[in-house]
Amino acid sequence: MRLFSLARLPFSLLASSVILASSALPVESSETELLVLTPDNFDATIADGVWFIEHFSPYCGHCRRFAPTWKQLVEETEAKPDPGIHLAQVNCAVHGDLCNKNKVDGYPQMNLYRNGQFVEKYNQARTIELLTEYLNAHAEPRNPPAPAVTTTAVAEVPTPTAVEKDEALEEAKPREDMNPHGLVLSLDENTFQANVDKGGIFVKFFAPWCGHCKKLAPTWTQLAGEMRKKLNIAEVNCEEHSALCRQEGVTGYPMLLYYGGRGTKTEYTGGRRLEQLKAFSEKVSGPGVQELKFGDLNNRAAEQSVFYLLLHSPSDKAVYNQVVDASHILFGSPPLYTSTANAFYDHYNSLVYYDTDQFGEPIKLTAASLFSAINGAAQGTIPYKHSENVVERLARYLNQKLVSLESFVVNNPWHTAFYALVVLGLFGLLIRRLLADTEPSREGGYLRKEGRLD
Repeated sequence: MRLFSLARLPFSLLASSVILASSALPVESSETELLVLTPDNFDATIADGVWFIEHFSPYCGHCRRFAPTWKQLVEETEAKPDPGIHLAQVNCAVHGDLCNKNKVDGYPQMNLYRNGQFVEKYNQARTIELLTEYLNAHAEPRNPPAPAVTTTAVAEVPTPTAVEKDEALEEAKPREDMNPHGLVLSLDENTFQANVDKGGIFVKFFAPWCGHCKKLAPTWTQLAGEMRKKLNIAEVNCEEHSALCRQEGVTGYPMLLYYGGRGTKTEYTGGRRLEQLKAFSEKVSGPGVQELKFGDLNNRAAEQSVFYLLLHSPSDKAVYNQVVDASHILFGSPPLYTSTANAFYDHYNSLVYYDTDQFGEPIKLTAASLFSAINGAAQGTIPYKHSENVVERLARYLNQKLVSLESFVVNNPWHTAFYALVVLGLFGLLIRRLLADTEPSREGGYLRKEGRLD
């Protein structure tokens, strides 16, 4: 009966029904593979890092219209070397219970999660610009914000002259007081160069009509207050000073550049939340060199995959000041530590070292000399030296054993006394045995001479 009833329906109605049903089916993209989560893998997947999840239904018209934007957002995010955020979807038509658990009350709904915990629901317009800005603001790159550093000049530590060596013996002078009032400096053609030449200044290039600039303005003012007496915070109005902005290579608004002095310039492309901007500012304004205590060595090694350690004599101010001066372009990444503790020399006494480059010249604090020495050491073309000779290493080994024995005696007096008595007892038994073996034997109360026949 059902087949007969369908056969009697008009062909146009049947065709319309087939087309409508086809349009309602979900369409899979063959170009970009979108990550779709299920109840089986949802919790485990979002447990680590920041996740932006779209909850959708393939039968929702808004979802279908939003699909190309979501695809573009995924492509642009995955194209970044260190996006700091992951994107995925949940099909609520298939996994309604999961969407109910995630408190989805409409489609499409996008939720932000951090390390498995719900953070917030996205409530802005679903445009690619606003979504990209939202992701950048909440992303947490593994190495922020160093990947986008563009250094226009590299400071090479010159070989000091006789006069400079005498001057280098003085302590490194502290920087001029930074940002004394916690206010944003407004720079123009007359004041810009003098301020950036001093270094330690974070500059925002903006245009008054730019929406992103307007949104950043109150945050930038807050940043200046947070960095009072730490870092200069400034801005340049590119509408009024367009020539200056072109000179500095400004290609969009807002553009944030950090000037570290010595002609170095670094573009900041991390998130624009206050805490992210403050983290970067604290990093570049902090000391380029930190003192490292021997007891903190293991902790620093666990925290940092790479760091530099300069061991120097307390009286060798020239080398110390040169390293401090050259370290500002590192922005603390990787960290640079210094120490004069003898414990480091004791700890690394068995290491080998190199004190000449590939040309046989003593290593200097210049790029040419350092890279020549590193290449020579890696290729085995430079002979290495031991930190101590054989006699010194043997004496140090014996001294360490004696120190260990002394420590045991002090900490375990009763054990030590017991072991001493045992040793003395064994020694007494050994002496008695030796004396017994050499005493003449007696027979019938008379001494018998050995080896005689008469």
